[in-house]
Amino acid sequence: MDESKENRGAAGAPENSHKAADEMQALANVFSSGRPGGDRTESSMQRLRPIAIWSGAGLLVVVIGCFIVYMSSRPGKAREAYAGGERLVTQGKYKEAVALFDEAVAFDSGYAGAYYARAAAYGALGEDSNVVRDLNTVLRLRPDFVDAYFRRGAIYNKRGEYRRAAGDFTKVISARPDYGNAYAQRAAVYMSLKDYPHAIADYEKAIQYDPNVDNFYQRATSYEALGEYQKALSDFNSVITLEPDVYFMYLARSNVRKALGDTAGYQADREKASELQTGR
Repeated sequence: MDESKENRGAAGAPENSHKAADEMQALANVFSSGRPGGDRTESSMQRLRPIAIWSGAGLLVVVIGCFIVYMSSRPGKAREAYAGGERLVTQGKYKEAVALFDEAVAFDSGYAGAYYARAAAYGALGEDSNVVRDLNTVLRLRPDFVDAYFRRGAIYNKRGEYRRAAGDFTKVISARPDYGNAYAQRAAVYMSLKDYPHAIADYEKAIQYDPNVDNFYQRATSYEALGEYQKALSDFNSVITLEPDVYFMYLARSNVRKALGDTAGYQADREKASELQTGR
């Protein structure tokens, strides 16, 4: 073998070995970075990350702002729907009014006035269950809403739920001790319960603040139920003084006069009742 070739071959071996090592290191660097040119890509991502964060924050601010604007507009929309419902109530369009009150409470679930107005509309439609449901909501939101207690008490009385009715009228009286009609309504409840002493006590208060015919008449009836005919007669006299042309008032008084042994008075009242009833 030519000695010179052997020398070149031997000399070239280290050079080839260095090239192979360099190639392997380059390949290792690629895999260790996960991608070619990994250092440059990572640097780009680091520069883009703050932009992405601020873009996301900006979008969140826009969303929150839109939500705040929407929420702030809801009370106004609720009042607008309520006003429309009130106009329909004055026109006797109760079903249409209920639909607008529905909108009002959908926009503002704490709108006690809208629930109360819807209860009144349901009352005009004869939907007592819906009336009570809305009044319950009103009183949860506004425990001091006296008129809601009064209206609910009237519904309870109508349903024959007398104890509940008396409780509601008691709350009204506690808040407004000069409210004559509240005493009269509670007295009517006591009469339904045949609790005449309490009924009479309430009618006395009712007459004190509102001396109308019905209060005198009902108190007279309560006295009559207890057999206190003289007191009943006195109240019937007051009734006839206030309403002298109502025939059944004379019939009612005639029964008391008969119980007192006043035969002449009994006959006179019967004749007067017949005269008024027949128009002769």
